[in-house]
Amino acid sequence: MMHDMWKLFPRLIEKKINALLEEAEPNRMKSFHLYKTCQNENLWNKSFEEFREQLHQFFSLPQPERSKSRFDYYLNRPMHKSIYGLFDLDFRNGVVNESALQSVSNWAHHMLRINTRTSSPVISLEVMKKTMNSIVNPGPFDKAQDIEFSDFCDTWKRICFTLFGRRFDSDLTQVLEQLKALDQEQQLLEQNRQYLPRIYLTQTEIDWTQALLSAAQETARLPKYPLSRGPQKEALVEIEKVAQLYSLVMESDKTDFIPYRDRIRETLVFRCEDLLKKRQL
Repeated sequence: MMHDMWKLFPRLIEKKINALLEEAEPNRMKSFHLYKTCQNENLWNKSFEEFREQLHQFFSLPQPERSKSRFDYYLNRPMHKSIYGLFDLDFRNGVVNESALQSVSNWAHHMLRINTRTSSPVISLEVMKKTMNSIVNPGPFDKAQDIEFSDFCDTWKRICFTLFGRRFDSDLTQVLEQLKALDQEQQLLEQNRQYLPRIYLTQTEIDWTQALLSAAQETARLPKYPLSRGPQKEALVEIEKVAQLYSLVMESDKTDFIPYRDRIRETLVFRCEDLLKKRQL
């Protein structure tokens, strides 16, 4: 399972970085821009501080619960959908949750440390923190959203050069070559996936997989397979094994299991998403 996680590192690091925007809030300048827009449209006639408090409450909600109608509740009248489009954030106008950013840095450092088998400073936690911090605080010519694996690598190389000059170039090149090979492998799999036979799932199987996915994403209790005979298709059997392992780790009091919880949960999320993408429509 850990090997599966490592093979997916390029895709997972993209997903984790971009997901930081789901927990971000608008910075002061973005908040003021939204405030003035709503004020000019006669949607809001109170103070900026009160408006910013409503923004804070709105962006504190889980992303699926944020909707135009939810924010309309605070306004004098419903806003136009074009105005609601201005509520979308990127790394240039959003403030990322520091705890979530730290978590991504820790994860990347841990995966690199145990899989590249090097103690070079280029994979240190300090370097990962600075790399992530640079990505979420982009310069004028840097991307501010839709971060790809290549963007992560370019930023990482820039941070290493700033910190170490050329001293550890060979170490970084070796690690990057390993990661780029994984990335190319994933690209080939994704390109060929459209030619693979699609999997037919019954509505019961689809509902269970979707319920598992939602529960794993929300770190909630996982639903059991609804039929007593259990899943019959190989892909579903494998997902059930991961789900059972995740439930065991979540319910255990053993502190040794704690580091594995997120990794098993991520594997479960990936497998559910992958199966739902490949199902016969």
